[in-house]
Amino acid sequence: MPTPTTYASQLSFAGLASEQVQGTPLAPTATILLNKDASAKDMQVYLEDAGLRNAMADVYGAVQGPLSGEWQMDGDVRSDTQGYLLGNILGDFTQSQPVTTPSTTTTGTNNAGATAINVTLGTGFTSGMTVQVGTGLTAEIVTIGTPAGNTLPIVKTARQPTAGTLAFSHAAAQTVAQVDPAQLSTYQFSLQNAGASNSQPIQAQARSLTMTDWSGVTATVGARAYPGSMLSELAFSFDATKLLTFSAKAQSWGSAPAAVAPSPVISGLSAIAGWNCAVGIGGPASGGTLVANVTQMDITLTRQIRVYPALGGKQPYIIRQGKFGCTGRFTLIAADETHILNYLNNVQPQLQVVYTSGAGLTAQTVQFDLNSVYYKAAALERGQDDVEILVDFTGIANTTNVGSSGGFSPVMVTLKNAVGVGTY
Repeated sequence: MPTPTTYASQLSFAGLASEQVQGTPLAPTATILLNKDASAKDMQVYLEDAGLRNAMADVYGAVQGPLSGEWQMDGDVRSDTQGYLLGNILGDFTQSQPVTTPSTTTTGTNNAGATAINVTLGTGFTSGMTVQVGTGLTAEIVTIGTPAGNTLPIVKTARQPTAGTLAFSHAAAQTVAQVDPAQLSTYQFSLQNAGASNSQPIQAQARSLTMTDWSGVTATVGARAYPGSMLSELAFSFDATKLLTFSAKAQSWGSAPAAVAPSPVISGLSAIAGWNCAVGIGGPASGGTLVANVTQMDITLTRQIRVYPALGGKQPYIIRQGKFGCTGRFTLIAADETHILNYLNNVQPQLQVVYTSGAGLTAQTVQFDLNSVYYKAAALERGQDDVEILVDFTGIANTTNVGSSGGFSPVMVTLKNAVGVGTY
């Protein structure tokens, strides 16, 4: 008897890539380090033929109906790979970075959609250089081609990894400078409220993901790809005794064998200890609003998702994002009745959680900002040696936590990492 064929679960891995066209699969550009197996499956609907036939049977046949997929992944948070998931569930993000020389300014108006940047002086800029245009929420980082005098052609942007057009309009005299490669990028994620996002021309829709699940079982390539993925939930767990972790749930197109056998693309960043953060309630996580008695917290981002089947094919026509919400809970060792009174008096405090670790280009920051939350419930708990207070909260949409698309957002999540332009 020959040795049976088996596949070791421990060798499994899952990867993500941000799509340019929803449902068009791409090879993974990052491996998401999981602390349990990815749960991925196809959801093939079967339509039963139960037409009466002068017989006592129930089902006389079945034909295939719509096909879609779903998956869940659970792992430890790292600031470089978490951007794929945040960009998908929130949609709006900006990338900025400290700049160095060469530096110049824009001339005239550089409109959104432009394929080049007009500057006052192109001297010193070279092909392949990464530059930042503008500041604030409309700052954008692009990779340029070979300059033509005072015109810098764009070959890649944060939102378009294989193309090059400005995402925002930039008036004259805005700074254009090379980003400092010795410094980290700052990515700020908030709710996409208007306009096309990340090169996909769908109103208020984030860029979709391809999730590739390698098990070894699939013939030749060992993996199946789940394109068109849109997250319905992204939950973060902060516990002083554990690592900072996440759990993500998504719906997708039905799977197919990956185009080529994927290889792991492993993050070089360390996992983050759950205790290694600062928590602010009623203000920032510093000074008088820094609190030290929170022992555990959860923040959950949720998104309504609808899979639209359509005539002409069994795969989805589109997987559409709907309303977004942010909820959570925290437990703290009771020092006084502040949080009970917040609940009883409808005090709606600011909430901030800031994780920082590492140094240099392996440093990472993961920061959650909720400008206003209301306490949905607050109660004393006596299950431990000391009295605790358990608070359930909901983030309130506001104009402080918004990104470049404006509107309202209940949360902004900030990542600092060394991830380059065009990744998310």
